[in-house]
Amino acid sequence: EFPRRLKGDDLGQKVLFRDHHMRGWSYKCVEKSDLKYPLIHGQGRQARLLGTLAVSRGLGDHQLRVLDTNIQLKPFLLSVPQVTVLDVDQLELQEEDVVVMATDGLWDVLSNEQVAQLVRSFLPGNREDPHRFSELAQ
Repeated sequence: EFPRRLKGDDLGQKVLFRDHHMRGWSYKCVEKSDLKYPLIHGQGRQARLLGTLAVSRGLGDHQLRVLDTNIQLKPFLLSVPQVTVLDVDQLELQEEDVVVMATDGLWDVLSNEQVAQLVRSFLPGNREDPHRFSELAQ
């Protein structure tokens, strides 16, 4: 594991490195094999396909290419979305209840609890503002 994405300029250079057997970091001289990025890197919401996009991005991006290469990503993607159906008629909803729909750009950096706290802290003070949801999204 390297603390950042290696590039061609790093070949032959000493960079920080650690593997699953190590407790801390050490230096390693970068070899050509170190420049190859794994097919899927990271875990959970931080997982990336070919070091470029979140696995959830299966729609669009037809011309997107792997970072620093000419390899197209679309053949690696499946455009079947994960769908969750929620019957809102079965819920006891209040006027202040909201649904937050967001891409991995939000969920990569904030947890469900953090987003809920942001919504709870922002919306009550702006009840009369017709643009409050747009402002919160920004």
